[in-house]
Amino acid sequence: MDLFVEGPVDPAAGDTTAHRWRSRPAVGGVAWFAGQVRGDRTDAGAVTAIEYSAYRPMADQELQRVIDEATIASGIDDVFVRHALGLVPVGGVAMLVGVAGAHRGEVFATLAWLVDAIKERVPIYGKEFLDGADHRWKVNT
Repeated sequence: MDLFVEGPVDPAAGDTTAHRWRSRPAVGGVAWFAGQVRGDRTDAGAVTAIEYSAYRPMADQELQRVIDEATIASGIDDVFVRHALGLVPVGGVAMLVGVAGAHRGEVFATLAWLVDAIKERVPIYGKEFLDGADHRWKVNT
């Protein structure tokens, strides 16, 4: 399964997984996070898009490591992760993460941990394009 997609992530990308989760009797909680590109205003101009890039061998390995850590440490049932590569316009989904587990507390905690770990640990780089044809490298916060 490819964890990365070219261009914006389709918000419906997790539909098949969500359907499968609904058929599992042990799953009592499901939560999703869709991170979309914001049109932030900066001194240099407004963000119109972000172009995501990654060194795939390293990014694939670290993203899988993060997923494995989340599932082993939390005891949750399953996770779904897709991250965009390439150009994603304002409003486009750059990252879609879903978590399924027995209880809402562990699901919410794991979802928050996964999103933070992906942003902190996986070597994905974003170049913000600004109106006026300027660009700058994005810093995750």
